[in-house]
Amino acid sequence: MAIKKIFLNKRNKGFSLSELLIVLTIAGLLIIWLLTNLNPQALIGKGKDSRRKADLKKIQIALEDYYSDHDCYPTSLPDCGSPFLPGQVPYYLNPLPCDPDGKDYYYVPGPGNCPRSYQIYVNLNNLNDPEIEKIGCSEGCGPAGVAAFNYGVSSSNVALEPYAGSLPTGTTAPALPSPTSVPTFAPTATIVPPSPTIVPTTPPSGQYYGCVNFVCQPIPGPICAPNYEDINCLGIDCSNDAFKCREP
Repeated sequence: MAIKKIFLNKRNKGFSLSELLIVLTIAGLLIIWLLTNLNPQALIGKGKDSRRKADLKKIQIALEDYYSDHDCYPTSLPDCGSPFLPGQVPYYLNPLPCDPDGKDYYYVPGPGNCPRSYQIYVNLNNLNDPEIEKIGCSEGCGPAGVAAFNYGVSSSNVALEPYAGSLPTGTTAPALPSPTSVPTFAPTATIVPPSPTIVPTTPPSGQYYGCVNFVCQPIPGPICAPNYEDINCLGIDCSNDAFKCREP
């Protein structure tokens, strides 16, 4: 009887090799299924998009508070991560949020020294986000001469500006220029309908530029698209194949 108990105790200790292999196989299959069906990259992208929308809401609130105090919107915003606005008391928003990828949100004020409107643009990772179509940015939005964005917000008296071209996959916004110092506002300025424009670097007359071999360089006329009359190709990322200058 004692010999039988010893034998049973030995059999009950731990798992056999075959049992461990079965457990590891099942765990591996579960991991593969999760990676295939949940798409971690898409989930990360949606998380970033949620933060972008929340950031734009915060900036909108700060802009409206600023407008209430100055009867104007600011003509520029500081670099993200800085107080909004430097030298102003209160700051309204501190710090100014950065895009989850570390970039500035693209701020377009209305015309003049006392803007009465604004637009803010950004690109969402999830191109199937229903809000893109809802706000009219399915084919891209953004001021003339700037790479297309697919999402944005604006003051209540102006709409987002539809972009003339189509929105390429993987479009990224160009880097914002360094903000200037906070201007002195003139609340009595005449209200002018908004028509924000961004002035590109002017090349020689008739000279065209495009992304060729992943570099912005001169091309002999508008022989491919997209092409630009700007020596810097409007600051787009030519390393992105989506912006390659292709012949029709």
